[in-house]
Amino acid sequence: MACSICRKEGHNKNSCPKRPFEFFNKDFHYSSAVEYSCEYDSPANCDCSDLHRCSRITDVKIGSVSISSIVDNLARHLSRNHRNLSPMSKKTKYCIDRFLRAKKVYNPENWDIGISNGYYGEEIDGVHFHGGQKELNKELFKLLKMPFDKQIEETLKLEYGFLLPELENQKWVVSEISKSYLKLGNERWAKKILTDNYYNNDNMPEIKGLALKQGNYYRLMDGYHRILALEDQKIKIITNKIY
Repeated sequence: MACSICRKEGHNKNSCPKRPFEFFNKDFHYSSAVEYSCEYDSPANCDCSDLHRCSRITDVKIGSVSISSIVDNLARHLSRNHRNLSPMSKKTKYCIDRFLRAKKVYNPENWDIGISNGYYGEEIDGVHFHGGQKELNKELFKLLKMPFDKQIEETLKLEYGFLLPELENQKWVVSEISKSYLKLGNERWAKKILTDNYYNNDNMPEIKGLALKQGNYYRLMDGYHRILALEDQKIKIITNKIY
């Protein structure tokens, strides 16, 4: 049977390279924490007894957006709808996490909340990204098609504005090391972070940072906030491969 998108034989729409990438067109209600209050009609004006099926949602807002949940959601989306792309590895998940944070996807102001009537009064019926949905889809799809080593370079450039010369053309691998082998190049900056760190165990990605192997130690290049928030002594980081 021919593909319903490109009309070619040998694959279906879920593995078609021409299938539009529309990940951020989805509903992300379950990747966000929606906060709201409810108002009810007075008993004299309400005919739904004490069930209050006439409730109205008020003071609605996004309390938080889970980047980790969105990354996991993306992995499922790719496996179902874009099988022509490589499955998301732990290394790629790290890059996507950095990409989404650099794009401020976590910012509640970038999301719209939908409300509709249900059997129990008004209900939240969706949370959708509105902060440049089309462009974000385009940039994310471009990143996903890159080899992993280039994904690292692109996300670092996106977050910091440039790529340090020593990070160019490296081969990157995931390593599990003792936290004691990490060296921070700027201790003053680290002390500042300790008093203003937004990471905790609930929003921490599996891979905690990126470091350069230097002798017996690792120089931390990206991930000060995540590393300093950790209590665990064994950590997973991305580091350059030494031949």
